[in-house]
Amino acid sequence: MKQFYNRIVNTGIAEGESFVLRNRLRVYNTAIFTVLVISVFYFFLAFAKEYYFATIATVYSVLQSAAILIMVSKRRYSMAFHFGMWYGFVFLSAFSFIFGAVTNSYYYFMFLPIACNILFDDRKTIMWYFGITVVIMLGNVYLLDHVTPYYAVTNTERWLGYPNVPFVLLLVFLAIRMFKNENRKYATQIEEQKEAIEEKSKAITDSINYARRIQSALLAPVALMKKNLPQHFILYKPKDIVSGDFYFAAETPSGKFVLCVGDCTGHGVPGAFMSLLNISILRELITEQKIERPDLLLNKQREQIISSLNPDGAEEKGKDGMDCVVAQFDFATGKVQFACANNPVWIWRENMLHEFKADKQPIGIHEGDTKPFTLHQWDSKPGDIFYLFTDGYVDQFGGPRGKKFKHAQLKDKIAGLASMDVEQRGSSLEYAFTQWKGNLEQVDDVLIIGIQL
Repeated sequence: MKQFYNRIVNTGIAEGESFVLRNRLRVYNTAIFTVLVISVFYFFLAFAKEYYFATIATVYSVLQSAAILIMVSKRRYSMAFHFGMWYGFVFLSAFSFIFGAVTNSYYYFMFLPIACNILFDDRKTIMWYFGITVVIMLGNVYLLDHVTPYYAVTNTERWLGYPNVPFVLLLVFLAIRMFKNENRKYATQIEEQKEAIEEKSKAITDSINYARRIQSALLAPVALMKKNLPQHFILYKPKDIVSGDFYFAAETPSGKFVLCVGDCTGHGVPGAFMSLLNISILRELITEQKIERPDLLLNKQREQIISSLNPDGAEEKGKDGMDCVVAQFDFATGKVQFACANNPVWIWRENMLHEFKADKQPIGIHEGDTKPFTLHQWDSKPGDIFYLFTDGYVDQFGGPRGKKFKHAQLKDKIAGLASMDVEQRGSSLEYAFTQWKGNLEQVDDVLIIGIQL
């Protein structure tokens, strides 16, 4: 019996249906099945009492209930829901006019708006059915006062209508019980899914943290930076655990020192992959191919990146790559050479900020003509401070109006650091960034390197 009941209750519920629809169908199937049982009961009662019009009405109710269950089994849910509402209007009205007001059957119209709220989500549909219910119920009450019922029911016979009460109570009990069980099951599923997601998230985070250690090992070593650039600061704030921004340094075979500050396409894991590729190519160009001049390095870097990301020469080429600055320091002569791909170089000398504008092209495929990168040269003096940076700092939203920081404000900030040593400048810039960002999300990786010669 229990197995049969469960089959009825779960009629038409396909695998993967939403929790809301599953609950709705189970309650609806239970209600229709209960109505079918009630109709069968009153069919035999009406037939025994020779109430043939009532017998016809109960046959109609049985057939309609069965038709609704068939619709649900064929997953025609919307049709079944609307069909059920109109079936309720017709059957209750017919029952009222057959037996009159003495049975108080029109009170059962009050259950229809409840059913409507369970079955439908659209507010207009709910309000429409609510209005129809009120009109039909009031019409029934009015007409019952003016129309003689087909069967005159005695005081004893009117008690035959009261079995409806336990049936309705049973239906309400089953609906509440079903909602409670489904909610408990749903809560258990959510908890299990939450634990599975947390476990997977931890595994992914652990993997990314390990990737961060690998990426950090490939960045310019602290000892190498201190050896060649004793006075410098590095402001490095990845947006995520791993970063698309990187800094790479190498001593060349001729005794010069090369530093690259790069900003790869994307951030997080995709950006980190690009940074590893760019670092690998830079190391090969400097140590194996012995290319030292910054502009030639960037020209060759661009060729290698395009070739690596498009090995088959496909027509639809990805525009991944990087923006960067490559600087070469010749400590013997004091000369500094650099080349810039989309990011400039700023030099602070004697209370004045000198800007070397970047070539408006990335290391990678881009729209427009591909041109050789420009070589810039600077004869350094003691006290010169070089600023190499990516766009994450100036693109950060914040402040009282939630605007970008922008280059002009960064220039003003650098000008205000004139009395500080290099390390203090780095700390001040980091504090200014934190204050500017406030509670807003960091939008990109941030990297600024300041070098005093």
